[in-house]
Amino acid sequence: MNYYKVPKQMDNKRTANGTIFVAGELLTEKQALKMGANLDVFERTELSQRKTYWFFGARFAMNDINQLN
Repeated sequence: MNYYKVPKQMDNKRTANGTIFVAGELLTEKQALKMGANLDVFERTELSQRKTYWFFGARFAMNDINQLN
């Protein structure tokens, strides 16, 4: 599945609809567009849905667990 990864410099930035971006969060194209995000800023990644996990309402890649620190 295709996801768009939120870069570190966009952490805690408010979106057009009032939600907040979380660094390293994976968004689907539909979610990102609904939030009013510019897709050119995000890193596009292809990842299996089984290689993701949810933490405090945000989706992350399992292989990125230690890279966000």
